[in-house]
Amino acid sequence: MAFKYNYAIVQKIPQSFSQKYPKIDIETARAEHENLVEILRQSFMDVLEIDVEERHPTSPFVDDTAVIINNIALMCNPYGNRQGEISAIRQTLKRQLGMKVAEISIDGAQLEGSDVLFTGKEIIVGISTHTNEAGATCVAKTFPEYPVTIVSVPQLDTKKGTTSLKDLVCMAGTNVIAVGLNPAAQKTIKEINWKATYSYRVIQLPEDQASNCLYINGFLVHLSPELIPNSIGIFENKIDYNRIPISLPHLTEQRVPMTKLCLLVQKTKNSNLKNIMSTLA
Repeated sequence: MAFKYNYAIVQKIPQSFSQKYPKIDIETARAEHENLVEILRQSFMDVLEIDVEERHPTSPFVDDTAVIINNIALMCNPYGNRQGEISAIRQTLKRQLGMKVAEISIDGAQLEGSDVLFTGKEIIVGISTHTNEAGATCVAKTFPEYPVTIVSVPQLDTKKGTTSLKDLVCMAGTNVIAVGLNPAAQKTIKEINWKATYSYRVIQLPEDQASNCLYINGFLVHLSPELIPNSIGIFENKIDYNRIPISLPHLTEQRVPMTKLCLLVQKTKNSNLKNIMSTLA
């Protein structure tokens, strides 16, 4: 069942994280990261924490490393020199969780999990500076039971880093998409509405960061009211299921997306899986 997860994988924040975020206070970031871990546990998941890896400054961004749907994990090929991050996640998925793992083998394919949005009915892949059409093809080949919709990801202010699909839109419930009001997000949701196989209820949120939320096991995890004062009332009025506010003021100020910091895993025990190749043709 979509959005029902057993496990979450996170990786602790290294001192080298400051290479990507020069103004970040590492100890404060780590404390807020632990807050997220506790919220994930409250959402009825076992949390697997990978230890600090100083060689990989972006290693906390575990959502970039894999696309996981129905017991299958497609290992991604993120932009830049991040294969060490992929190896750590692959090992965790295989050895600790016994997951079926698929590998990208299309030459030139580039794919980050933060550009992939699973709606429960279809997969939306955003073509960005870090994900290309060959990467989207790998997603389609790995999960043929779901239609794949490809959309473009307009870039926000380049001074704030590269924009991923989930920086603009996220699932906020079953058939519910949260989106910010900035032009890039509005352009993306219009393209989704036009191209997607299925229709969705859209919640428009004034603060861009408010749309970066997690729908897990019937709970909507979103930023706390003081961080999204203009959006909290919309969540209260539009969402009639359980909500868990989370306070991440420093990470939010540094524009660290919450969704990048956890990799959600749905693993069905004793499931009758199809035989799937570990590499894509």
